[in-house]
Amino acid sequence: MQQDASIIRQLPLLERPWRAVVADGFEAGRLAPVVVVALDCPANHWPHHALSWLEDGFPISADIDDVPCGGVTRERFDEGPDVGRAIV
Repeated sequence: MQQDASIIRQLPLLERPWRAVVADGFEAGRLAPVVVVALDCPANHWPHHALSWLEDGFPISADIDDVPCGGVTRERFDEGPDVGRAIV
């Protein structure tokens, strides 16, 4: 539960370019769960920013099955025409 809260607190990082966030000292691998959780948010704001990160080349290689979120699964992730290709 504490990890979930940490991820939620990091969502505002998505409002900045991912390369700038990484340049500020955040590890891309630790940001992957934030991107995945944002994709599952019911409002358009966070999914929009998460998709922007993926379109800009964010290297999401985390095992999304281990990310604590409601409805994002590998199958759902692969459904999107652009998002599925972003997984390495």
